[in-house]
Amino acid sequence: MLSVWLPVAIYIALIFTLSSIPNLTPPGHVPNSDKVAHFLEYGTLGWLLSRAWHRTWGRRAVAVVVGVVCVGGLTAAADELYQGTVAGRQQSLADWLTDLIGLLTALALAAWWRRRRGRA
Repeated sequence: MLSVWLPVAIYIALIFTLSSIPNLTPPGHVPNSDKVAHFLEYGTLGWLLSRAWHRTWGRRAVAVVVGVVCVGGLTAAADELYQGTVAGRQQSLADWLTDLIGLLTALALAAWWRRRRGRA
């Protein structure tokens, strides 16, 4: 169980470590690149959570979805609230929604991947 949850814990710690860096912006000057960063960041978290939830509590799809959305969504909300306390950073509902879209996309891809592997 530690082998699937430790990567989740380390990744969440990485998210909050990056959030603590004042004035952090994605490289380059591409419009909305911060949304791409949020999507990829929380897509990765969604994949890790899906994997951990699935291997720990089984194949019940509803439980996996609810668990990942609750844990990932609360992590994203806490991250946004925390960013509001860091100099040069701000809270953003749009960023939180982008985080949720990343989580949901990862869930869909993980479910597709599991079904595909099950057929092979």
